[in-house]
Amino acid sequence: MWPFTIIGRWLRKRRRRRSLALMRFWDGERFRYADPFLVWRRIYSDPDVDLQAIAPLADAGHEPEATQAIDLIARAFEVQRFDEATQTGLTDWEICGLLNDMDAYMEAVKKKYNFGPISPEPTASESSISPEPPTETPKPSSGSGSVAEESKPAEVSEI
Repeated sequence: MWPFTIIGRWLRKRRRRRSLALMRFWDGERFRYADPFLVWRRIYSDPDVDLQAIAPLADAGHEPEATQAIDLIARAFEVQRFDEATQTGLTDWEICGLLNDMDAYMEAVKKKYNFGPISPEPTASESSISPEPPTETPKPSSGSGSVAEESKPAEVSEI
């Protein structure tokens, strides 16, 4: 194979990954790509851990909440925590950094791609309520014969 063919394929793959809005991150051994929305869904739909509930305690360093949060993030990104025996994996600090990097990446994608305004749900307000119907019907103007006059309804007498 010609070297230019190999370089061309590599550039096409790289361009395709960027156009797909995939997040690039280091997993401890190599760079990988992930769909940030998929990772976000894994984090917030986990049946065992509610990250929003334990986040304040995890940020303060309370155990077991801090360990649960780090394990949840590692599972969502499918990375291994640092193992001292094999000297592989990501440290707890690097795993927390993945979540911060994902947040920054999603903000950058929002700014780069203008998805347009999102209209809010309609709500009832005074301005949207239809006005009251007029209490009096307007009387036709007399004058020109081109405008037809309204006929008055016949009075109904009671028997």
